[in-house]
Amino acid sequence: MTLTRYQPRRYRPAAGLRIGIADLMGAGARGVAYRMFADLVASRRPAPEVRLFDPLQAVPRASTPGSARIGWRDLAGLDALVVTGAEPTTAHLEADSTWPVITRIVESTAAGSLPVVFSCLSAHAALRIRYRLPRSPLVGKRCGVFEYPVTDPTSSLMAGAGPIVTAPQSRWNTVALDDLVRTGIRPLAATADGDWHIAVGPDGLREVFLQGHPEYGTDMLLREYRRDVRRFLEGQTARYPALPANYFDAAAVTALEEFQSRAVRRRDIRLLESFPGTLAAAGLRDGWRPAARTIFGNWLDQIALRKNGVSM
Repeated sequence: MTLTRYQPRRYRPAAGLRIGIADLMGAGARGVAYRMFADLVASRRPAPEVRLFDPLQAVPRASTPGSARIGWRDLAGLDALVVTGAEPTTAHLEADSTWPVITRIVESTAAGSLPVVFSCLSAHAALRIRYRLPRSPLVGKRCGVFEYPVTDPTSSLMAGAGPIVTAPQSRWNTVALDDLVRTGIRPLAATADGDWHIAVGPDGLREVFLQGHPEYGTDMLLREYRRDVRRFLEGQTARYPALPANYFDAAAVTALEEFQSRAVRRRDIRLLESFPGTLAAAGLRDGWRPAARTIFGNWLDQIALRKNGVSM
């Protein structure tokens, strides 16, 4: 079978797209996760008139599950919704404090009336709730910047992204690629060994699942790495964290490995004052951002077409 690449239609962008961002990180209605996705959505050029909206305000990670202030009525006024990820706090998804919130979002949007992008933990939870797919732990944390061949060039979301997209990863778990395919979920970018970055539901738009983090800013993996180093020095974790793969330049790797040697020999939180963060940040590049902007731009284009009454 010959695959035909998607050819984008010419149209006038719809005005006033209302894109909701549900921030599950619990850092407030304008937390880091919210701001990163807001920046990615707002980077569309030529830009539709996108009005960012936060329907969940925040999910307090330490609170009673389901106790967050949630503007469910406001979901009906959105054109699309992004649900951020969150750092896993439990081995079982059902025990996470965000589970009731994600469950209600999935149930509220199951009829397909609202396109949703689920990211990281929320993607795994949505796949569990909607398609009963299990989340499995990885042997070690998958952290770094990785290449993903585009596996479905016919997808409207991947138009113009190129044959290979790069994406940051930062996760301890995965949903098996074979399980996605068996259930009718279409992987759009995946590796030969079964790791995937982005997948979509059967209709190709209304459910988008991200295992990767296209929204990440240039230094986000560095910030997470420093956080994990701090946890090691404070005795919260037993193992020193591995360097994010394919992320730091040679000078940064040398400096960070030297710091690791000192930290392992003398486990003292005061060492964090000499962490070579400035040197490490100097050589960072966000090579994944062009593809991320293209994919999210395509997503917005399709939502605008839908709002204009053009069938998808």
